[in-house]
Amino acid sequence: MTEPVKPDPIEKVNLVVSGTAATGKAMGGVALHAKCQVGAASAATAEDGTYKMAIPDGKLPCILQITNPSDGSMLHTVVAGEGSQAVANITPLTSMISARVLGGAAGAMFANFDASLLSKTVTAAALVHAHTDVISVLGATLYLGSLKDFIGSPLRAASAADMGAGDAHDKALDQLSARFNQDQLHLINSALAGKQTMTEMNKLIESMKTVPDAVAGPEQRVPIGTTVTLDASASVGPVAGKLSYAWKIVTKPLASTAQLRNADTAHATFQVDRPGRYMVSVGVSDDSKVSTSYAYTDVIVAQDVPFLTTPDLIPPAGPNLSSQEYWKIEYAGTNSGYCDVFSVSRYGSSYTPGLCTSRDKLMGDFFLSGRVENDGKVTLNMRINPQAPDSTQVAAIFYGVLKADGTGGGTWSIANSAAQGSWTATRYAAEERQVSPTLSNPEAGSIAASKDAMAGIWRRPTQQVFPEFALVLPNGETAWQVSASPSPDLGSAHVFGGFVRNGNAWVLNADGKMYGSKSIDQVQASGTIVPGERIIGTLSVAGGKPITLSFDSYAVDNALALSLEDISGTYVGAGATYISPSGAISGTTERGCKLRGSIAAAIPGSKANLFRLKLTFYGPSWNPSLCNETDIGPDFDGYAYISASGTYRYMNTILRPSLLPVGFSSDKFMYIGYNLGTKIR
Repeated sequence: MTEPVKPDPIEKVNLVVSGTAATGKAMGGVALHAKCQVGAASAATAEDGTYKMAIPDGKLPCILQITNPSDGSMLHTVVAGEGSQAVANITPLTSMISARVLGGAAGAMFANFDASLLSKTVTAAALVHAHTDVISVLGATLYLGSLKDFIGSPLRAASAADMGAGDAHDKALDQLSARFNQDQLHLINSALAGKQTMTEMNKLIESMKTVPDAVAGPEQRVPIGTTVTLDASASVGPVAGKLSYAWKIVTKPLASTAQLRNADTAHATFQVDRPGRYMVSVGVSDDSKVSTSYAYTDVIVAQDVPFLTTPDLIPPAGPNLSSQEYWKIEYAGTNSGYCDVFSVSRYGSSYTPGLCTSRDKLMGDFFLSGRVENDGKVTLNMRINPQAPDSTQVAAIFYGVLKADGTGGGTWSIANSAAQGSWTATRYAAEERQVSPTLSNPEAGSIAASKDAMAGIWRRPTQQVFPEFALVLPNGETAWQVSASPSPDLGSAHVFGGFVRNGNAWVLNADGKMYGSKSIDQVQASGTIVPGERIIGTLSVAGGKPITLSFDSYAVDNALALSLEDISGTYVGAGATYISPSGAISGTTERGCKLRGSIAAAIPGSKANLFRLKLTFYGPSWNPSLCNETDIGPDFDGYAYISASGTYRYMNTILRPSLLPVGFSSDKFMYIGYNLGTKIR
């Protein structure tokens, strides 16, 4: 008797759903969840935002949900059809489709899932009608071209690895995010879910104010004393004449007292009273004051203004007459050496020499002071060991001239001594010009070229005089400069610790410390990171109020590749500093305190624009308190990077006291904000 034939086992068929998650930029490394009429699954998106998930024995229709790491909002999509394959992009546009089809909040449907209701609601015909409605609502606002299916059409999103990769579908998402803010998108989704008519929907869109496009105008280069007119009239808003403006001077040269006039108009003005860079910002708001966008521009005052050499060129004296320039003074004869940076300021109709520092003090520590007349005639007194008691000092007298053509010279001698010789002078250009890099074409060996998703320089465009930025090394070391503080008695502060990343989430490790007017430990911080775009989160300390972190710009400085030789040279900021090709640092602060230290690549063997440095500020042995030395120690350590602002280079530092215990408060903290400044050669 033959045995009956057994039927072949029925193989379970996976439902495979794929697509791209994006908001105009790819949502890479983010968890995505799906619930279907039959089956459920989760998957993670790739760095370019694409995903592919298999749902065992799954059956359409499905609803999918993802959390946007940049702002915490939920995005949804729905997909219907037959078979074992489906494409379902998930974007702000698919969230609109989902709201229209479901007739309610997609998040609520996902949380309180009802498979029967989903199968009745999400049909192919319903999706066609929903697309028609959404396109009708957005058609007058966005250019959609031939894009008719937001859920199933191919979508290639721009990503941190390839910012230029976005296709037409991705550019439609860019338009959407530029046209509407998150609150407005929420209102649109709610209206779509409420089954409002197209007439009602169009009235809603018309009533919404576009987030203004702020324009601060081009960089300006002007002489000292100029009254600068700023121009934000090119800013764009939904209704002509309905924009509000708020100008601020973000940073200005040391000792400048420049103040804005008409700061609440499109054309604010201010008078430049010191040489250097003035960074100004404008906040542009619509008449609802809900949405504000910001733009920035620079005003540069040249620092190599010629000396006035004839009486008829002398302008009338006044409080706003001031200028500054830098000279190199070289002397030879019985003794030889040079003053590496000799800063000369003009007040009224006369010149008064300022700071002088040298990397090679062959005659010992010295300070040049004296007078430069309007015709350029010079009488300078070089004091040897200037901070020592007068009775121990030796002085050399310099006579000569500084000329309008940038050259000069004369003779020097020491009273009651055979020491004598000649000296020459050469004026520096104000700043050393460089070629500007771009993130789309980074220099070989730079952080940006390495495609590291975490490491680099992250900035926050800010209106604070104390700029905000974060440095993150590949090994997780991190340091931040924040203008707000969770502790009311701390003020602007520096945070040091370890950056621990898990996908798109991050936390500050337990070693986190904060330094401001004092030091605090047990700093807690966490948030999300969007590679190549932003780091956001919150920061708190015991007994303090949490503050928001928003380093929302991956800086162009990451495109620079720099060796120690590349950064060597002379910098002028809150003093004058020389960095040797070997990394040795020497200089003098504006108040005459001495500065020594060293700098090295933060990533050994690399040309990444991240450096470690140690600095010591100290006064004379007979009176250390002149430079805020303490018995605990004068040392500081931290990090530095070169800021690529236009064609100029600026050395930023972020410092902490090396030897001060937690909780110790001292005037020494004034040095944590010390920057080396602009490279002049």
